[in-house]
Amino acid sequence: MKNTHHHFLIALAIAVTLFVASLYFYMSYSLGGMASGVVDMRNKVAVMRSENTTNEKLKQLDTDSQDDWKKLYTMFVPADNVVPFIVALESLGTNVGSEVSVASIDSSAPESGSLAKNGFINAKVSVRGTWSSVLKTLMLAENMPYKVYLSNVRVSLVSDVASKDAAEWALSFDVSAIKTI
Repeated sequence: MKNTHHHFLIALAIAVTLFVASLYFYMSYSLGGMASGVVDMRNKVAVMRSENTTNEKLKQLDTDSQDDWKKLYTMFVPADNVVPFIVALESLGTNVGSEVSVASIDSSAPESGSLAKNGFINAKVSVRGTWSSVLKTLMLAENMPYKVYLSNVRVSLVSDVASKDAAEWALSFDVSAIKTI
C-alpha cells in the first residue's frame, strides 16, 4: 500500500506541476496579449493627444488671424465700389502735379460654373507730367490700398526741353485689381 500511496503522491505532484505550468503559460500568453493591447492603446492616446494639440493650435491660429482676414478683404475692390476705385485711379496725379486719365475699363466676372467668387477690374491708364511727377504717380498706383497688378508700363519723352525737370513725359500702364462679387 505504501507503493500506491507514493505513486499517488507522485502522480498528484506531477498533475499539480502540469496544472501550474499550464496556468503559468496561459497567464503569460494572456498578459502578453494584454501588454500589446496596452501598448496599442498608449499609441492611440498619444496620437489623439497629438491631434488634439494640432486642433488647439489651429483654433489658436484662427483666433489670432481674424484681424488679418478682415484686412485681406479690404485689399479687394467690392463689386459695389468700382466707381470709387476708378475715381481713385484718376486722382493719383492730383497731389504730384501730373495729369492722369483712364483710357478704358474692363470688368470681368468669373466664368460661369466656376467656383471663383472674384473677377478683375482692368484699366488702361495714361499719365502726363514732369519726370518726377510721372514716377510719383506710378509709385502711388503701385501702393494703392488694393491688391493691384501693374503691367505694360511704358515711359516716353513727349517734349524735349533742355532741362530734364521741365520736359514733359508720358507714362502708360495697365492696372488690374481683384473685384469681389
